[in-house]
Amino acid sequence: MNIRKLVKSGHTSLVIAVPQDWIKKNKLKPGDLLYITEKKNKLIITTDTNTTTLEKADVVISTQGKQDKEIQHDITSAYMNNFNHIIIKGKNLPKVVKSVKENINSHIALELVDESSERIVARSFLDIHDVDVKLVIRRMDNIIRSMIIDLKEVTKKEEDPTHIIDRDKEVNRLSGLLIKILKTAQQDKTILDTLNLTELDVLRYWEVNMLLEKIGDRVKIVANHSLELKKPQKKEFVDLLSSLEQFYKNAMTAFYQMSSSLAEEAWVEKNNLFNIIRKYIENHSRHIICSKIAATVTGMVTLTNHIVRVTRLLE
Repeated sequence: MNIRKLVKSGHTSLVIAVPQDWIKKNKLKPGDLLYITEKKNKLIITTDTNTTTLEKADVVISTQGKQDKEIQHDITSAYMNNFNHIIIKGKNLPKVVKSVKENINSHIALELVDESSERIVARSFLDIHDVDVKLVIRRMDNIIRSMIIDLKEVTKKEEDPTHIIDRDKEVNRLSGLLIKILKTAQQDKTILDTLNLTELDVLRYWEVNMLLEKIGDRVKIVANHSLELKKPQKKEFVDLLSSLEQFYKNAMTAFYQMSSSLAEEAWVEKNNLFNIIRKYIENHSRHIICSKIAATVTGMVTLTNHIVRVTRLLE
């Protein structure tokens, strides 16, 4: 942070000196125009009438000599870094075109706009200014809650949980969207007011976004394991999910309200849930699948408890 003292100039004006490093970085000289935008109690000074430039130049990604995962990583990185057009090309493109298209479709507002045997072009149509970060977090939360609730129901009815497992894909898409937005907000502070966020909000939502994505993954894993449960094991499994659901709900309520008292209650509740898990393990010690479920649920409790810690530490 640079601190400048107001200096009187003439009878009515007050002036401040612009930091020399900023002048050099922007290649400014006497007589150049600066643009000042008022935002609540802030003045934003820019060298351009457009206060933010979110999109970057086009990027070319070569598929030559790369495995699918490496190509997918490159596409995701370009999406997160706000490149305008992502151009994927290479002699082996026809062999990897299916996975490339799947990866493009996995990112919100990233659309395929051109395709040939030699290249694929994707463009991001996302307007970051129109995204409500808080609503995206709530959307992720609601999907995870519905996954847990519906898993209980399909277990009771002995139905296939595949449709629940597929819901995790939407959690992943929303998580990627938030990474893109929050990273941009951290790099360009001028859009924080537009998004109605503070720097502390960025830290909170970044942490919770990462935790929710991991919790969604573990609900998916538990749903897969549930397919191997025998009928006598299912009732106690449903009871375990009910306890987890309540703890998760309480943790998220504490976060939304930024309530240290609710967070403290959830912190204590965590220990009771660990006791329930230990009892579940003791009752089914001879069944490997129950041990796998218990281990995964323990991980979910730990991740949910980290959300409680975010609330307690970043209130």
